[in-house]
Amino acid sequence: MEYDQDQTVLDKQHFANFASKYADLCRATRKTTKKEKVSVLDDVDFQLDLLHSDRINVGYILTLLQMAVNAETDDQRKKYEAQVHDLIGSDISLHDKQDLIQKFIEENMPKMINGQSVQTAFAQFWDAEKEQAYQHFCEQENLKPEVLKQVLDNYEFNQRLPRKEEMKELPNFKVKLFERDNVLTNLMVKTRQLIEKFYVGL
Repeated sequence: MEYDQDQTVLDKQHFANFASKYADLCRATRKTTKKEKVSVLDDVDFQLDLLHSDRINVGYILTLLQMAVNAETDDQRKKYEAQVHDLIGSDISLHDKQDLIQKFIEENMPKMINGQSVQTAFAQFWDAEKEQAYQHFCEQENLKPEVLKQVLDNYEFNQRLPRKEEMKELPNFKVKLFERDNVLTNLMVKTRQLIEKFYVGL
């Protein structure tokens, strides 16, 4: 399939940046040994996979961070980390996750050593943050935790965002009739935001 920029989240500037990196890597292969060529070409293939994808997701970010952890030199590590910072700061599909990804990088990356699994560390971090957000949401909105958990489980099972009528059992208080529509709409919006932040794009 031929690359079509209109079908991706990459703007012209980002595409130009990746195209430039591709050209640099191609030139680098002419100056390396056979063993080094394999490493460089792996990077080229990885960048090309991004150009042909329809979104930059958390999985791509984690792969870059793993490459940073496994880098043989500080310069290589800084290069991959700089790419991650550029992506999370500019890609709209990561906007609602930007603060948490940044927190993970600041708190965990300095402690990680070559060969350690970024994916495992991130999964543990993400589960803890997700649980904290879930508890905060229940307390802030005075919701029934077991009902919210069921709503979230339903999303994971059928991949469908919850509707307003599914919010009626959430409040841990009696909703006044004339406030019902506004309360349920507000809960639906906030529940969807929670889902989009912690469940979508991983």
